[in-house]
Amino acid sequence: METINGISFENWAAACGQLTQGMEESKILEVLGIEMPVWQDTMEKFTAKLAEPGLIAKYTEIFSNPNIGPFASGGADQGDQAWMQVVPDHGSFIRLQREMGKASENGVDAQTFLQERGLNIGQYSQASMHYMKMQNEMGDQAFHNAYMENSFNLDMQDLVDKYFSEYETYLALQIKLDEAVEIAEKNNKHGLTSEAMYAERECLEQLGVDQNLNNYLIDFYNKWTEQKREEMGDDAFFNWQDQLIEKINKGEVSIPNVEQKENEVEGITDNLDF
Repeated sequence: METINGISFENWAAACGQLTQGMEESKILEVLGIEMPVWQDTMEKFTAKLAEPGLIAKYTEIFSNPNIGPFASGGADQGDQAWMQVVPDHGSFIRLQREMGKASENGVDAQTFLQERGLNIGQYSQASMHYMKMQNEMGDQAFHNAYMENSFNLDMQDLVDKYFSEYETYLALQIKLDEAVEIAEKNNKHGLTSEAMYAERECLEQLGVDQNLNNYLIDFYNKWTEQKREEMGDDAFFNWQDQLIEKINKGEVSIPNVEQKENEVEGITDNLDF
């Protein structure tokens, strides 16, 4: 391909890649031996040529690995070291993506989010390529376990801490579900084993609690209960639990409608009382 202002396509693509990895524009100009007006003209003309077949793939390849030509000893090595400090393993990369998604939901753009963590877009791109390749080489079960540990379970625990941090709230939910199942079983004229399952699912939907969250709650509080019984002793624990159940039966404990609260639905009652 012809050069523009004495700059080859390869060197221009590498320069663009170095920019995203933190190299100052003044340094780019110094390496290429040009002034700003020449750089701007080169940028405009090469960008227009990206519409030509095959060039965008070549540009992407160089852009992602820009340590070539006059930039062979450029900023990418330092960029590698930087992103490895922030995301040193696959689990930390999954957590970073999780946090970025939450930040995006709150109106924080990706560039700002990354800058706050000491990364730029180019470094994040390098980390993504590295860990996406790792994911492709992982078995399905290994990837599932990594995702559960570093994303799904953390999301569920956030919801537990936010809406079901009190044992009595969890108890209220389970009692409500048990009541729905009991009513369904009494009204089950045909003896269908699926009636109880449907009743529980429908009750969860009405309460705005996801099935995955309920499953996590059960597992979390089963473990919590075992520890609490060891600390208090069985008699003291069950006496305390009975007192909580009495509060629940009196309608003194509300079940948070997680779906409504998370979606910030206006004009709808946040809590469903007994």
